[in-house]
Amino acid sequence: MTPAKVDVLVGQFCYSSNGGYSAILPQIGDWWAKVYHEMCLDERIGNIGKVNLSDTPLTLTRNALLRKAVVGRYDLILMVDSDNEPDLYVDKGVSAKPFWQSTFDFAYRRLTQGLPSCVGAPYCGPPPHPVSGGCENVYVFKWLNWMSAEDGYGGAEIAAYDRNEAALMTGIAPAAALPTGLLLMTTNALECIKPPYFRYEWKDHWEAEKASTEDVYFTRNLAMAGRMKWGTPIVFANWDAWAGHHKPKCVGKPIVLRLEQVCETFAEAVRNNYGAADKMVYVNPEMKDEELEQFKKELRDAPDVGIVPIPNAPSPVTYVDPTDDVPIKVFTAERNGHEFSHLGWTSNSDDRDYLQMVVQMLPKGVPLLAVELGSWVGDSATAILEENPDIHLTCVDTWDGDREDSVALIAKKAIFQAISKDIIYEYFLKNTQHFRDRCKAIRNTTVEAAKQIDDGTLDFIYIDAGHRYQDVAADIAAWLPKLKHAPHAIICGHDYGDVVYPGVEVAVKERFGDAVQVLGHVWYVKPYAVDPHQQTVPVAEPLGATIEDEYEEVGYGYPPVSASVPVSKLADVDAEHLKEFLDVWNKGGNPKRILYCGVPDGSALELLVRASRGGGVFCAVKRDWMADGTDVIRSAKLGVKFIPCDDLATADFWDTDKADLVFIHESVLSQDLLNNALVFVPEDGMILGTGTRPLEVEQMHVDRWRDGSLWAVFAGQKPPKDVVW
Repeated sequence: MTPAKVDVLVGQFCYSSNGGYSAILPQIGDWWAKVYHEMCLDERIGNIGKVNLSDTPLTLTRNALLRKAVVGRYDLILMVDSDNEPDLYVDKGVSAKPFWQSTFDFAYRRLTQGLPSCVGAPYCGPPPHPVSGGCENVYVFKWLNWMSAEDGYGGAEIAAYDRNEAALMTGIAPAAALPTGLLLMTTNALECIKPPYFRYEWKDHWEAEKASTEDVYFTRNLAMAGRMKWGTPIVFANWDAWAGHHKPKCVGKPIVLRLEQVCETFAEAVRNNYGAADKMVYVNPEMKDEELEQFKKELRDAPDVGIVPIPNAPSPVTYVDPTDDVPIKVFTAERNGHEFSHLGWTSNSDDRDYLQMVVQMLPKGVPLLAVELGSWVGDSATAILEENPDIHLTCVDTWDGDREDSVALIAKKAIFQAISKDIIYEYFLKNTQHFRDRCKAIRNTTVEAAKQIDDGTLDFIYIDAGHRYQDVAADIAAWLPKLKHAPHAIICGHDYGDVVYPGVEVAVKERFGDAVQVLGHVWYVKPYAVDPHQQTVPVAEPLGATIEDEYEEVGYGYPPVSASVPVSKLADVDAEHLKEFLDVWNKGGNPKRILYCGVPDGSALELLVRASRGGGVFCAVKRDWMADGTDVIRSAKLGVKFIPCDDLATADFWDTDKADLVFIHESVLSQDLLNNALVFVPEDGMILGTGTRPLEVEQMHVDRWRDGSLWAVFAGQKPPKDVVW
């Protein structure tokens, strides 16, 4: 099967004022030669255009490129500045990915759904000024606000990511604004703003000092307008594809300054009698209780200045001051009506959400057995249990901390402060007490605990214990046999792609290869999922043949497949409006026949099946598309009948029968399809859909909710009563 082809326009900005280079860097020439070869071999790419722009000012050349793309009807625009070095870290680190390949795959998937994208490579500004100082600022921006929510967000502004925060970012994530020195965008993104796209903002009417650069102005406006038009982010940073920025030094990606590095420098200073008032101690994480008491005595008797050595301290040495009177911080908040206490730090809320997204892939309504390796105080455990009420979770941990990890230092400091030897475990029990009927603990090492679980019994495994390569590899080897050989079974884990724990990604990739899927720092694999490419569904007869007997119900199967179309999920506001509309439309409860056209959306199909009252829901899809909504459909046990078609606009069913309602997903929205639907539905029928393209659709009588993208066209030109648009 042949995927849809897209045309790409490449613009290289070869102006002499940027970074002191008269043309482009040699590295860019090498990179472009490689990327051009990849483009020529990619069956998804049609025409490739290229233009070099060397005029000034920069706003002029950037606008000129976009004009060429729009007039030439290109689908994608690739921008490359003369001072940017793409793929600076590829083959130098486990988390680095080639910008073109990873960004194009992302943008192409979204484009097949009709969703625009603007994805840039992050990079940093010039080195610190020799006089005024500063730092190599990160040129990716996020939203900040300076007021409480009750007062609104009048103080909102964009601010650059700080260096430490940016160093830990991974994946392709939404951004408030971006640099455009290395950028790939879909041309349809320009539908939400008007030219001139690039311009400077000035601090006053003198225009002597810029308030924002042309790239921040463009991408900030695009991010806001795109969110309002499509109801989803369209501006993204590809944090796995950092570019070098020659100014004239090649400024690279920030690195995390580790505590160990600071401590080593500090220890050296103490040894050389710098900062004589400071005290350093060696701590042995494997110290026994009696040794600990002796150590405390020696510490109390030690001189005020100097280093207190502990015999047989492990190497490398970790430095802390356990006599510090500052207590371990406890953060307590309410979560789903229950009190939850963090100890030492608070977990990343985004990764908690991503973990729950993975849990959502599991079926509901049947008992599920799950295991979590590494629980600390129960943050991820409660996330798992809250998301699926059918999960019974076993948490495995020593609750003593890992000697190679920062949690060991927090645990040891808690003991020094005489809080409790089991303080971590006690907080875990407290935080999970309201799940006691579905949550139990095994206090042991992860590999030893695996011996207590039978093979092939688990539906879900979450790995977040030791983060070294050998720890993660050992956990996968010990626990993967425990997973059921079932399509829904999932093994997943945390801290994938985190530069602090590079061993996690190495071990996971080594075991699962390209099967690994990543959300933030959460990785997951369905090792026994049925390959959808091996599934077959009989070609359905025309819609008018019968209602039930002639169709293969695929609540537990797959229609014709392709991996090119990602899962579609109706926006929350659209789902809410669709439910409201359908409730009013079918108050009488009579069976209704419904035809759905486009990429299957589980949330929309579930609502339509309920509204059909047994009349039948038929989903028309292109043969080369995978029904990515089948996970949702399967878990809800929906009776959806799939009709594979080569071309939805010319399918046979338009000429054979009627349907009471036609739902057109924006992925296939066209004037021809809409015209067919108007003839297909009876006088009291209607057409619902999402999206706003093509333009001729907007010229018809279309009722639309003010918020969201749900719209309707009524065959009788009268909307149902009680529906407020």
